[in-house]
Order: sequence, then C-alpha cells, then structure tokens
Amino acid sequence: MADRVDVAIIGGGIVGLATAHLLLEARPDISVTVLEKEPELAAHQSGHNSGVIHAGLYYAPGSLKATLCREGKAKLERFAGEHGIPFRHPGKLVIALSDSERPRLEALCERATANGVEGLEILGPERMRELEPHAAGVQALWSPKTGIIDFRTVALAYAVSGANPLVGSDLILAVAAALAIPALLFLPSIPFGSGAFGIGDVKLLVGIGLLVGGSRALGSVVFALAVSGVVLILLLAARRIGRRTYVPFGPFFIIGALWVVLLRG
Repeated sequence: MADRVDVAIIGGGIVGLATAHLLLEARPDISVTVLEKEPELAAHQSGHNSGVIHAGLYYAPGSLKATLCREGKAKLERFAGEHGIPFRHPGKLVIALSDSERPRLEALCERATANGVEGLEILGPERMRELEPHAAGVQALWSPKTGIIDFRTVALAYAVSGANPLVGSDLILAVAAALAIPALLFLPSIPFGSGAFGIGDVKLLVGIGLLVGGSRALGSVVFALAVSGVVLILLLAARRIGRRTYVPFGPFFIIGALWVVLLRG
C-alpha cells in the first residue's frame, strides 16, 4: 500500500466498497484505499442478509428514501448485468390477513404506485395461492419487480472494478486501445525489422494492463516508448546495433510498468 493516499475508507462492506467504486468512477485520477479489519471483504452484514432488491413499496412518495430506492434499484440491476452477477425477480406478496387490513393494503398500493413501482396488482385469495400455495389471507398486493441478489457478490465486484478499470463500460475503450496501441508501436519498429514488435509484446502489454489498470498501462507504454527511443538512439550512435537489428520492446514495457507503480503510486 502507498504511504499516502487521497482517500481512505474505513470498512470493506458493501457501503465502503460502493463508495470507493463511485469515487474512482468519478475521479479515476485519485488513489483510494479501503481499510478492513477482517481477512476478507463483506464478511458481516453485507454477506449475511436476505438479498432483497426492494422495489420501493413503503416509502413516502417524493421522499429521499423513495427516490434513492427507485434509482438505486435501477443502478444495482444495471451494474449486475454489466458484471455478470445473477439476479432475478421472484416478486413479493404483501398479505392482508383479515378484512380490517384491506384499507392499509390499498393505501400501500397507492403509495407504491406514486413511487413508480411497476406491475402492481391487488389479488384475491385464489390468485394469491396460485403464486404462493402456502400463503393465507383475504387479499394481497403483488409486486412482481421485487428482486433478489447475492449482495456479497456485488460487494466483491465493486472491489474488483475499483482495483481494475478494465471492466464495465471501460471495456470498450480498453479493447480499442488494445487494437490501436500495437499498430502505433509497430511503426517505430519498422526500421529495425519486422520482429522488433511481436505478439509476445502484445501479450505482455495486456498482462501489464490487467495488473496495473488501464490508465497506468497507458503511462507505462508512454514511458517505455520514451526509454526505448533514447536507448536505441544511443546504441545506433555507438554503432552497437544496426538498422536491421532485433531489439525487443518487452523489457521496456516491464520497466515502464514498474515506474508507474513504484514512482507514481
């Protein structure tokens, strides 16, 4: 860990990891460290809960809780879809056990509708038992968009996406860079023969990118090009190599990666 960081977050549960993820998403230029006392992340409540993705039935319309629940559900499901995290919508039944509870159930339906919850239905006993044979009551509110997910998996995905930017929407940029950088690096290799930059260098560059992240990998490439250019000019001037001499770029990539990790933090 670096001696100094821009932001330190205490607690490696889903709240701390989500905070770190959003900070790095908004400010990829800063360094963020998450401090956790346990030997693994999301070891407590983040990994021990019912895993419900709430649709927003209960909160007062227009309240901050209602807004955050609705927007948070959409963002969570989008994040899960982008990162291959399974989730589903088994739905939720809120049951009135007696006639005296019907007004409260109908008021809850009105509140949930005002909150923008989709697909709500008031069900009678027969339809209720079709959805859940073991349920008993006189009436039920059906919320088909209430979901479930493994929140510990989500928390760990936040940790991985924060440590390595080559995920999610950044993957498109990473693929474009993987295609463009070898083409650019091939140009200075032409005077020194076609073997100066090969597939092995591409593999090494991809490995460095996965280890140090996209922005640092780009920094290592720039540094490697600068160092290799100086070295090649000096070797040519000293007549230690010729124009067709094979000069591998791989060692310069490794030096560049070490430079961005050790000196830039």
